[in-house]
Amino acid sequence: PEALQKAPRRSRFGGQFTVTSKLPQSPSCVGREPLVNKPLVKFFKWDLGFTLIELLIVIAVVIVLGSIAWPAWQAQKTAASEGLLVANIQSMALFQEDYRIRHGRYATDLVDRYAIATRIGWRLKHDDHTHYSIDVGDGMEYRVHAKSAEGHSVCIRMPAVERCERL
Repeated sequence: PEALQKAPRRSRFGGQFTVTSKLPQSPSCVGREPLVNKPLVKFFKWDLGFTLIELLIVIAVVIVLGSIAWPAWQAQKTAASEGLLVANIQSMALFQEDYRIRHGRYATDLVDRYAIATRIGWRLKHDDHTHYSIDVGDGMEYRVHAKSAEGHSVCIRMPAVERCERL
């Protein structure tokens, strides 16, 4: 004779289902509990939230990615700032060429943007708090120094459009 044993179980989605098993009645099973009536170890643990280890792993991954991306971002920011300074200096060069055509030499010894605007007529559309100066030259060449509010600086020897030597 076989006995049909049922043990209610929960599915991982919260519903209940019943496991049925047919266990033969033998003299060796008499007096023992069938295995299906004992609670089984949970195979799936569906708790809400994250464990501390998972959270620490995510934080570590974010820190590693940030430490890789930060220097690249700073380099791009510096390159963009210097590129803007160079573009402004090259737009100033057009006004310097006009001044040279009219006066026979480049305007030099201009220490700020006001002096540059007064002498050659160059003005920026937007005040970006950048300091520009035109240093002494031999009349056929001049140096333009530009320093942004963030501290990035560029020195260009014009009209050759070459970077000045670092001292």
